[in-house]
Amino acid sequence: MSNQSLPYTVRVLNYLIQGHTLTNLKAVELWRLTRLGRVIFDLRSAGYVIHDRADQSLRGKAGFHSIYYIPPKLARTYGIIRENQRKRAPDA
Repeated sequence: MSNQSLPYTVRVLNYLIQGHTLTNLKAVELWRLTRLGRVIFDLRSAGYVIHDRADQSLRGKAGFHSIYYIPPKLARTYGIIRENQRKRAPDA
């Protein structure tokens, strides 16, 4: 299954688990995803701990944007859990 056929929640979670940070602009560039905040909300509601920090606008304009990330220790834990789930899943 290609990455482009996965649900946005899975794409975002996999990306963050790999240690990357994610902004709205990056989500649009990678997947044409314009509702990153909603996906982050859904992942947090599912129990994933996703941190964010405010960063000043890249274009020098007034305002801030969020940078989302999973702390490295949690990312490793989530990665191990997801790998174990894949191993236990029956082949479809």
